[in-house]
Amino acid sequence: MTDHSNGYLPKVFELLERVETEQYANLQAAARLMADAIQKDQLIHVYGGGGHTTLPVGEMFFRAGGLCNIDPCMETGLSVFNQAQKYLALERCENYGRAIMSYYDIQPGEVLLLYHNIGTNAATIDAALAAKEGRGDRGDLVRRMAEGAARRLPAAPLVG
Repeated sequence: MTDHSNGYLPKVFELLERVETEQYANLQAAARLMADAIQKDQLIHVYGGGGHTTLPVGEMFFRAGGLCNIDPCMETGLSVFNQAQKYLALERCENYGRAIMSYYDIQPGEVLLLYHNIGTNAATIDAALAAKEGRGDRGDLVRRMAEGAARRLPAAPLVG
């Protein structure tokens, strides 16, 4: 078969296969947590840490035929609708993500789907660290991921 994508599609398939191979167990565990929350009629909190990463929050919430138990932990200041230069500055502010998590008051035992396409902005790392507090073993993975990302990111002060 001729590749008309200039190598793009084979690379996409390679990456998808890698995700399946390397992340299958994590995806299954996340699916189980979400299914359990649905069965218990609990909220599934969803947070995207800035920019275009906030768009899937909207895709999961309030869709025709979608789940009713999605809680969009949305901060419009971090969205693409807040002018690029502004949201880029805000997503780098220390403790911004922590403040968002505090506002939504996610309780131990509740499910939080937290993601970012890069994972190294302060709003994502601070949100992950805040969510980990009081979450026991399930929060340990979040803590390790956030701390690993934090080591790669220089501290960003609050915008003054």
